[in-house]
Amino acid sequence: HGTSEIVVGWALEELFQKQQDEQDTQTVHRNDLCINTKVGRYEADAKLQFDFSREATLKSARRSLERLGGGNKSCNFLGAIDVLQLHDPEFAATLDILIQETIPAMVECRSNGWCKALGLTGYPLEVQYQIFQITLEKYGDASIWDQSLTYCHFNLHDSSLVNQRISS
Repeated sequence: HGTSEIVVGWALEELFQKQQDEQDTQTVHRNDLCINTKVGRYEADAKLQFDFSREATLKSARRSLERLGGGNKSCNFLGAIDVLQLHDPEFAATLDILIQETIPAMVECRSNGWCKALGLTGYPLEVQYQIFQITLEKYGDASIWDQSLTYCHFNLHDSSLVNQRISS
């Protein structure tokens, strides 16, 4: 995200351009890489940190694609982002903004070919579960989400990922 995307985009461009210039056997293929980025959480400044609106989601996805090398028409080595992740949804003002704006915008990004898959990242298992349940009920299709990422829930100190019951 942010500066990291610029650095990764530059490195990918250098890698693929060098391989193309050398007309040698390609040592790294685009399909060997999984490029992920996120939407929802942006700035360090607490007042600007989160924006789950449709407009911000679409703008962020498009900007990420450009930074990573998929938006440069002269050198489109990226093609599409592999996984666009809804990051830290627990900080959204309400679940409604996620369901009504963020998630439909993410689905639109996938439909536009800007990303191949959609993911959900965050800490509270309950929030992820609620989002999965609501999107399943609303869309009636389990294929919205391709990936779920959580952290600190399966280690020596915390096994809630496999042992915690989530009420429905």
